[in-house]
Amino acid sequence: MKPAVLRPQALRDQQGEVRYYRKEGGTRVAVKLANATNAALDQIELDPGIGSPALGKLLGIPGLRTGDRKFKRPFFLPKAPRQGA
Repeated sequence: MKPAVLRPQALRDQQGEVRYYRKEGGTRVAVKLANATNAALDQIELDPGIGSPALGKLLGIPGLRTGDRKFKRPFFLPKAPRQGA
């Protein structure tokens, strides 16, 4: 199983999102968001093909998928370069 690792900008985005939710909705909402994000990453590790590529196809962004129903956020799964390519 390949670990789901957030890129530095994605990590900063997630941290900013949690801060925003904490400020606007309180700590309980922010914790729910963080837990949902972590659960989504866990699920992506288990099933990298999860989600729908429809939004990515519509926008012309390969690897963009949607599937986080709780917070309605898209996620990006870049294809790793092939070894020896």
